[in-house]
Parts: sequence; structure tokens; C-alpha cells
Amino acid sequence: MRGYVWWLGAATLGLIGLFNLLTPFQDPTCFERWFNLPGSLVSMAVSLVMLALTWVFFTILNDQKDLQLFLSALGLFVVSFVGIRISFYLMIVPP
Repeated sequence: MRGYVWWLGAATLGLIGLFNLLTPFQDPTCFERWFNLPGSLVSMAVSLVMLALTWVFFTILNDQKDLQLFLSALGLFVVSFVGIRISFYLMIVPP
């Protein structure tokens, strides 16, 4: 099953990346939040955490450390949902 994790993990991260690339262009408010200075710092921090977790995920994959692998995969999804929350927070309560 570890052989499948390489492909499925890469596919999942690719779809997360595609979603992140398309998200700012869905709404002008999201675009402003991503590319204006205070919001861009938060977006950059989320991206850096995501890159670090991706590196940990693929580094640990062959080390037979199942708990760390699970926690890094869980961290990837938590950070993804944090990114979604940052992008669409203004849409929860209409202006």
C-alpha cells in the first residue's frame, strides 16, 4: 500500500494546489485578501506550512514511521481547510 501512497499523495496535493491557484480568481474579495499586504502574509504563511508538511510527508513515507506519516497527512488536510476558511470567511456572513 505504500506504493499507492506516493501516487495518491501526489494527486491529492496536486488537486489542493490547483484549487489554491483557482481560488483567488473566484471572487474579487478573495483576490484582494490573497494579494493585498496584510492578507498576503497570512496566505504566504499557510503556503509555507503546506510546503513544510509536504516535505515531511514524502520524507517520512519510506521510514516506516506510521504515526508521523498519519499526523503529517492530517496536518495537510487541516492546513488546507484553514486556507479555505481564510479565503471564504467573508462569504459566511453576507455583507
